[in-house]
Amino acid sequence: MRIRIHWQRPNKEADESRAPVPTTGQDKNGTKSSLERQKQQHLQPEEVRAALHAKIKRQKVKRKSKQIPQKKSKKRKIQNGSRSTSTEDVINGDSISGNNFPEGAKAPSSTLSEGEESPEGAQAPSSTLSEGEESPTPVQRSAITAATILDKRRKEMKLALHTYYTSTARRIHANEIADESIASNPMAFSATLADEDTMYLHQARKQKDWKQFSEAMGKEIQDHTEGKHWEVIERTKVPEGHKIMRGVWSMKRKRRVATGQIYKWKARLCVDGSSQEKGVNFWDTYSPVVTWESVRSLLTLAIMNKWTTRQIDFVLAFPQAKVECPMYMEIPQGCNVDGSRDTHVLELKQNLYGSRQGSKIWFDFICKGLRKRGFKQSKTDKAVFYKGETIFILYVDDGILIGPNAGEIDDIINSLQKDYKLTDEGDLNEYLGIKMERCKDGTRWLTQPTLIKRILKTVGVNEQRPPGKRLMRTPATKVLHKDISGPPRRHNWDYRSFVGMLNWLTRSTRPDLIFAVSQVGRFMAFPKKSHENAILRICQYLRDTQDKGMLMRPQRTGFQVYADADFAGGFVKEHTADPNTAKSRSCYFIMFNNCMIFAHSKLQTEVALSTTEAEYICLSQSLRTVLVQMRFFKEIAKRIKSFCYTKPVIKCTAFEDNKGAIKLAKAPKLRPQTKHINIKYHHFCEAVAHGLVNLEHQTTRWTHIRIFVTTPYRLVMPALKRECGK
Repeated sequence: MRIRIHWQRPNKEADESRAPVPTTGQDKNGTKSSLERQKQQHLQPEEVRAALHAKIKRQKVKRKSKQIPQKKSKKRKIQNGSRSTSTEDVINGDSISGNNFPEGAKAPSSTLSEGEESPEGAQAPSSTLSEGEESPTPVQRSAITAATILDKRRKEMKLALHTYYTSTARRIHANEIADESIASNPMAFSATLADEDTMYLHQARKQKDWKQFSEAMGKEIQDHTEGKHWEVIERTKVPEGHKIMRGVWSMKRKRRVATGQIYKWKARLCVDGSSQEKGVNFWDTYSPVVTWESVRSLLTLAIMNKWTTRQIDFVLAFPQAKVECPMYMEIPQGCNVDGSRDTHVLELKQNLYGSRQGSKIWFDFICKGLRKRGFKQSKTDKAVFYKGETIFILYVDDGILIGPNAGEIDDIINSLQKDYKLTDEGDLNEYLGIKMERCKDGTRWLTQPTLIKRILKTVGVNEQRPPGKRLMRTPATKVLHKDISGPPRRHNWDYRSFVGMLNWLTRSTRPDLIFAVSQVGRFMAFPKKSHENAILRICQYLRDTQDKGMLMRPQRTGFQVYADADFAGGFVKEHTADPNTAKSRSCYFIMFNNCMIFAHSKLQTEVALSTTEAEYICLSQSLRTVLVQMRFFKEIAKRIKSFCYTKPVIKCTAFEDNKGAIKLAKAPKLRPQTKHINIKYHHFCEAVAHGLVNLEHQTTRWTHIRIFVTTPYRLVMPALKRECGK
């Protein structure tokens, strides 16, 4: 069987051709229509109930004042033990009351709220007319139609309760039904998107480019159908005990990194993994991706040795692998089988996006194919593979081939295309949203202009600096605290999502923001106005430095690490109740042939009792990363003869007794002042003793490291230009 898109694109002509709908929500008698009441019930059920109670009271008072005998409301018995309820009692539920209709009209049948099950033994009240009652009026018929719609929603929700067993899945399903119900309501508020280019189906329907998204959905269904990624079966054929998972549409506009221009509308059909149970339909979920240290290290080697770089993109990567256990999914929204979504389900044959174990299944599948072709997996970075003199790195479905032999790379791509569906993107220009511009001298200029513009637009900061306003030279000026008694935020943009965008920007191309972003990221749970102002300052700094990035210009200076610590730098007497103010901050960054490959700035996990201890903890943390990188470079040296491996040199800047930290590293003697330091911080002493790592003292005149460890000096940009920018 074939499932098909049945939506029609909403347009102006189609809207005008529809029958006119009253916009005031009232009929000729001045009574609100049932459709309007239905919309209000979905939006504000509590307020609607209160309004109905108030209206009933006003009608009673009005009848008494006019001395008109009030008609007795007909009792409608609901069999639930010995309890009987009247029509007025039904108002307390999510049903439409008969008191909103003209006198003499009968109310439509009451319905249960979404997610509410009928009491045991209860009988649904009939909406048919008894003998002697008047025929339904047009208003009454409209109300009965609305009640039928509500009853259909109730059945859908009841089905969801039997299908989904987790509270998260039920909540998502209920929200989806509500969104579908109020999609045409002009009173509904537009959704606020943290990322304007990523959205769900109900949000995409409200966009101006819905036509492109609808066409992308049709293509997605066609690709899955032609690829035989599923089989349509009757719902009754699903084995007992197997869950039928929900299908979720994820929409995204894809833009060019350099210009920000939209070049593709993507509609991704995903499985709702929240309804899966561990040990039943999924087990392990971990899937490694290549680290930024590895990417920058290999890019530095490629620039130095003028190696060939090629980028490949796996198309519909996850469905190229088979599922690891039987899985069933509902017919997705916008599709049907013979006009219905309830009679059939999809039996998944291939691995779909969204499942808990989806990424692991894909990674295991690609690893099996690479080993079959003679690749060896790295022991240091599991997403790096070697074959001959070619290195292959993988980030989910985006891969890069690097090596001195272009012919060998062509053969590998041709071999992969036989078993995998992929596209050859040519030379490395854009990767994971980063523009990697190649300069005339062969160096690389790494920038993220599109992400910076999106960040500025999100918070409402103009891309152009207002005339007369001074240049913002630093992203932060002070240390932030919880500020519990401070004023609340003024803006409604998503603080957590914004910190996530800043963190990705910092880790990718803007290490000068690492201290400021680390600060604002500590208060995502309860941000205040002071934290919001700190983010606005970061944005103003980004506005004035949009053209900055990371320059990869290798020079044969070897492998170096710079480490520094700020001893209790956030301590202030006004916030002594917060134990985090007594913690020191560790900062270090790793340079390989004058190119920064890793940067770190974070509070230490425990309170240091002296500057020596703070510096020693920082030195130990930095060498955790260094020792891993040493093993990675040794692997490369064994594979590629032209690569020359040099022993790393650790330079540690410090105040006062930092020489004591170096002495402690070279001879870790247990003195009364140092015996409390946990043995976990002595892990690198063996490497120092065997001469694998050299420790040197660095004076505090070297200010580059200071921009990561405390509030930056006003020389931050000149220093960064000299080190990794232009």
